[in-house]
Amino acid sequence: MDAAKIIEDILVFLPSFNDGRPTRRGNELVHLLLARAASALREDLAPGRNPASLEQSRRYLELSDLLCRAKGAADPTQLLRFYCMSSLMGKMTLGRLSKESRAFFIAHLAGALAACSHQKSPESSELASMRRQVVDALSVILPVRSAATLGPPSPAHPQLFCKQFFIQVAPSDAQAWGSCEILLQTCQQVGGP
Repeated sequence: MDAAKIIEDILVFLPSFNDGRPTRRGNELVHLLLARAASALREDLAPGRNPASLEQSRRYLELSDLLCRAKGAADPTQLLRFYCMSSLMGKMTLGRLSKESRAFFIAHLAGALAACSHQKSPESSELASMRRQVVDALSVILPVRSAATLGPPSPAHPQLFCKQFFIQVAPSDAQAWGSCEILLQTCQQVGGP
């Protein structure tokens, strides 16, 4: 993808994309990347693809993440909005994703939540609504199976819910542990369903 080369090798080194603050140009670029990601996501999730991957959309999402989180050149709220408003958070879609694609989605959703939490501006009602949406969807987002001794998974009890998720995460998988920590913090911020 030529856009990736241009963004990674040229644009991110320009002063307007490198001062750690969202800019109009950064926001416009992320907007374009997310439009491309949405189009590619339709291909990734086309009927008959089981398990579905994020092969086509992944690169656009990674570039958006680079601009929003690593460089701070764009508002991360638009990245979180994409994850919340796309079909990715649906139970049917998440159930079709390959294990790797699901892990990518969880990590990047958590990363977008964390980036939004670190913004200096006051939290908007839209951001509060998206946080609530993520918390409400946790039982679908996290690959949790009920353990007989723990009872059914429920984001209403975030510590128990994440404990059930931790049981299934390899101890060396730092990214998954970090993602779950961010999702747990989001549950605590929202106050449960």
